[in-house]
Formats: sequence, C-alpha cells, structure tokens
Amino acid sequence: MAIADSALRVRGMTREELCDYVETHGRGLHGIARAREVASMADARSANGGESIARRVMYELGYAVPDLQVCFADPLDSRRRYYADFVWPHAEDGLVIGELDGVEKYMDPEMAGPEGMHDAILRERRRESRLSITRAAIMRFSYQEVLDVGWFDRLLSTFGVPREREPLVRVPAPRETRRPEAPAPELVPLEAYGLE
Repeated sequence: MAIADSALRVRGMTREELCDYVETHGRGLHGIARAREVASMADARSANGGESIARRVMYELGYAVPDLQVCFADPLDSRRRYYADFVWPHAEDGLVIGELDGVEKYMDPEMAGPEGMHDAILRERRRESRLSITRAAIMRFSYQEVLDVGWFDRLLSTFGVPREREPLVRVPAPRETRRPEAPAPELVPLEAYGLE
C-alpha cells in the first residue's frame, strides 16, 4: 500500500493508470490478485508510508476506508487551515478524525521549525483544540499501535469508526498495555458531567 500510494504521489499517476500498469505488466505473475487489489485502493493523498500502512490495516480489519487529508478552516483565524490524516462519518452525525502521530515533527529541526520542539508541541495542541470545535472525536495513535492489530481494532471500534465488512484477518487480542501491579485509577462516572 505504501509503495502504491507513493507511486501515485511521486509519479503523478492516477489510480486508473496504476491499475492499468499492474494489469499490463503483471498478467500471469504470482501475487497479481493482491497487486490488483492494492492498486485499486491506492491514494496519492496519503502523506507518508505510515498512513498508507494504517489505512491498509483498517481495511483488513473491515473498517470503512477513510477520507484522507481533509482540510478544516480554523474558526478563529480564517487564513489558517488544518489537515486531518483520516476522517470518517460517525454514527451520531458527527465525525471521527484519526491522527497518526509521529515523533519526527517534534524531533527533526526542519519539521519542528525554528522555535524547536516546544513550539511544535504547542502548535499541535492548538491544532487539535481547533479541530475539536467541529465536535469530532479525535483519535490519536502511533505507528507502533497500528502494528498491534488487536489494540488498533479496539481503538477504531471504541471511537465508532464504521465497519463495512467482516475482517479479512484474524483479530488477535490486544497486548496488555498496563503493568499488572499498577493500581486501577478511580473512575469518574460520565453521568457526573451530564453524559451517558
């Protein structure tokens, strides 16, 4: 998926051109069925390989294919735009925004900007705050969490990402995320905030 998305992005191909290429050059080769399927899902809007892999895992888990790099205007500054990695309609007429978190934007001086990591973190927090005004559920995850397929499945399900089909893969139980000896935190019931 990462290679197919990159081919569209770097070479300026359309999905149809990629599908034609696979059909023309792959006929009779081992793996052609998988190559056709991947080419049919390729999307140049995927910003990097991690997002491409996450999207493929979502598909294999049976979830709806998200819209990619959706542009939202900052309601407080009409000149500012924010792009969300993944967007789905939510069952209650809202949205689910999925954000693949990478450390590069904080650690790489070029990506963090001249003010450094501290400012990059503040910009990211401001961005999420503005996206939350849309009343979207904002779901953040890392590449490592995508690779824990059981945990990732539970995350997508908990946030209400719509399922379109049965999973194509066996969904393993998520790995334990807490140390067994850690005490359970005291939970505040949602009713205390007027939520159910």
